[in-house]
Amino acid sequence: MSHQILLFTAALAIITLVTAMPSHLHHHHPRTVDLADALNRTVCPIVVEVDDDPARVPRRIKMMKCAPDPNKWCMQQKIPQHECCEHNHNNHQMECVEMHDTVLVQYPAAGSTRTFDVAVGCSCMVGQSSRATTVPSGPT
Repeated sequence: MSHQILLFTAALAIITLVTAMPSHLHHHHPRTVDLADALNRTVCPIVVEVDDDPARVPRRIKMMKCAPDPNKWCMQQKIPQHECCEHNHNNHQMECVEMHDTVLVQYPAAGSTRTFDVAVGCSCMVGQSSRATTVPSGPT
């Protein structure tokens, strides 16, 4: 009987510790969003194009490219430009950047495989920019 009480107490202590753990320490999966919903809500808007090649497997490859005007969504929502992606913030330049990956495709009629460059999304990235250093005056 005391063994069961000890096991129950240990299990209860573990559950208490896990639930009291700060939320940033819990391992959780990121929230997922359907592509159609994400297209209208991203800071860096995405244009979806389909590359169709009947001789290739897979025949259709979806390309998610950066839209030509990255601040269009912000302007439509009346969000100030300095709060959107395409701007400079202190020493950082923020810009919408198209992300690419390679996919192995097959051409059965030719009996060959090749790599194919695919645009997989558009993300607001921070690129460090630096200020010019002070130039000393006079001879050094």
